[in-house]
Amino acid sequence: MSPELFEVLAGKEVVGVSGRSLEAARLVLLENISNKEAAERIGVDPSITFRQVKRIRRAYAALLPFLKP
Repeated sequence: MSPELFEVLAGKEVVGVSGRSLEAARLVLLENISNKEAAERIGVDPSITFRQVKRIRRAYAALLPFLKP
């Protein structure tokens, strides 16, 4: 996933992730850091990070067939 696509998917028009949850999800999805480590770095509960990452991944999976190769 590109950083640009991440911003679209995580933005309020699609998934609506914001604040520290957004930063933690960015670390997980773009920098391949574990949910737990990202949550600790940002200072949020790991379950929140897991949930937001899951929501963004679902949106990505739904849009994948429509994205150009």
